[in-house]
Amino acid sequence: MGLFSSQSKREITLVFDVRDARLTVAAVAFEEGKKPDMLSCRDFAIPVIAPDDHDKHLAAMLATVDQAALDARRMLAETGVREHVGAQYFFFGSPWVMSQAKTIRVAKDRPFSIDAGFLKKVLLGEESSMMNILTRRSGIRDWQVIEEKVLESRLNGYAVGNIIGKQAVNCEIDTYVSFAPVALARRLPAHAARRGSALLAAHSFIRAAYPEIRDFIYVDMNDFVTDVLAVRGGTVAATASFPSGARRIIESASTKSARPKGLVASAVAIRRIGNYEALSRKKMEAPIDAAVETWEKELAGTIAAMCPSGAPKTVFIAPKTDIGHFAAEEMSGAKGNPFHAGDGPADVVTIGDDMFIARIGNAQAFPGDPDVKMNIAFCERLRAK
Repeated sequence: MGLFSSQSKREITLVFDVRDARLTVAAVAFEEGKKPDMLSCRDFAIPVIAPDDHDKHLAAMLATVDQAALDARRMLAETGVREHVGAQYFFFGSPWVMSQAKTIRVAKDRPFSIDAGFLKKVLLGEESSMMNILTRRSGIRDWQVIEEKVLESRLNGYAVGNIIGKQAVNCEIDTYVSFAPVALARRLPAHAARRGSALLAAHSFIRAAYPEIRDFIYVDMNDFVTDVLAVRGGTVAATASFPSGARRIIESASTKSARPKGLVASAVAIRRIGNYEALSRKKMEAPIDAAVETWEKELAGTIAAMCPSGAPKTVFIAPKTDIGHFAAEEMSGAKGNPFHAGDGPADVVTIGDDMFIARIGNAQAFPGDPDVKMNIAFCERLRAK
């Protein structure tokens, strides 16, 4: 039987990971009883002509998605894959998707029944409130729910897997809802198997890979924005973002050192491979360290606001750029000054390629791209349900 025999039950899918200035698309083969297999993976730059002009930025992103989809299909054909491309999965970071985690509490004097109508009424009320908050913060008027998930439920104080059809006097529902601007939601394929937040995929991956760690922070540094996820007791407690990332750090170091941004980026790459002497000769180590330290302070402030009663001590980060690796190393205390979450030093865990090789077939052929790999692992769990 040939590798691509018609009797094969595998399905070819496209998994998109869309960030502020970068898009990754992977073609993946899913087959029951086997781990997902990466067939291709490619990064695309999203032109950021005017990052503060949301409409222009969105148009550039959507054009890049179309280009990436065509390119992925072409690459499959060139490598001899003849099967039809089935499901498409879309995972977004800021600024395309905003997510909110919230615990909804309902308490009454007498037992009440919980059915689909009850859940819909409760969730719709919360979503309306969340949309109003997003409008005030972002300046974008029209939002649409593209993802809604009940992470955990408790009846009368006890965790319950399925609450439909049950009665209680006290109900708590941990929800995770993702919103996208209507202009984006309308352009996404209606048949997409999944449209939602990349942070939820990261949460799922970390919980599966580190089941013993139930309280943690996940840091997702992108080009212009850093997204942050706080997890308590295994469930999402809060999400946030702040306007700084890899490019902002490079720009800051460029200004401080009076060196071109391209030269600073090259210096960061030199620093990553351990050539400290060359970096010192260029007199750019201190400006780069200072720029990363400023980003760390913004991160610490964001975490403090998310976790007013104290932050988890474990911090996960999945670097995808040279400056991301630089920051992860600095946060781990490589230079004697570890990152502090709350009132003490954090245990910084870097998610590297080794975490994906055992979970995803052919992952070693596509080094880097941790985001899309976490998304692929999440897709596998979605398909198994």
